[in-house]
Amino acid sequence: MTKASTPRCAHWRQAVPAGLSGAARDWVVQTDSLTRALQACGQFRVHCLHQGLAPVHADEWRALGLTRPGQVWQREVLLWLNDQPVVFAHTVVPLHHTAYDWPFFSELGHQSLGSALFSDPLIQRQALYFSHLLGKHPLLQKAQHALSTPLNSGKLTLASSGPQAQFAHTGCYARRSVFTRRQARMLVSEVFLPALFTAVSQPLLASR
Repeated sequence: MTKASTPRCAHWRQAVPAGLSGAARDWVVQTDSLTRALQACGQFRVHCLHQGLAPVHADEWRALGLTRPGQVWQREVLLWLNDQPVVFAHTVVPLHHTAYDWPFFSELGHQSLGSALFSDPLIQRQALYFSHLLGKHPLLQKAQHALSTPLNSGKLTLASSGPQAQFAHTGCYARRSVFTRRQARMLVSEVFLPALFTAVSQPLLASR
């Protein structure tokens, strides 16, 4: 195990991981809407994997301002670009933050969370934190599981071969940030899958 990550907790830092460079770095560090950036590159869609109650991850509860680990509202999706899953996104919200705080959260379905976050003037984004996820980190395990599970459309992702199958050993770069609306918090984590950097054939465009 390297110093980049422990089995269950990642080291989230504002410094960009040293292994990121070029176009891959541009995608991971960009601060505009990731949804809009992906839409500019081709056919984009969202597949909601899960939304409901779940235990908060060991490296998340402090970022949410909780006093101890416990249950949270969780949403997990795959972002697809040109029929390839390119990002696994994981969002958690404290239970005591109600529909008044995040009125759109429970009704998203297969719609993009990013579209709502970047269109509400009450929402502010805090600093981005980055990590290279390795080993048994739950985000990495969930992403791998999502890529090996049949989707509602009947299609299977190709997790059994190629670079998508290797990230369990090599890890994936990820980022996360806290969004606030009034006094409420939401933590959004995005795991960049290997297919993203091969699927994108054009430079990252400004997505304002």
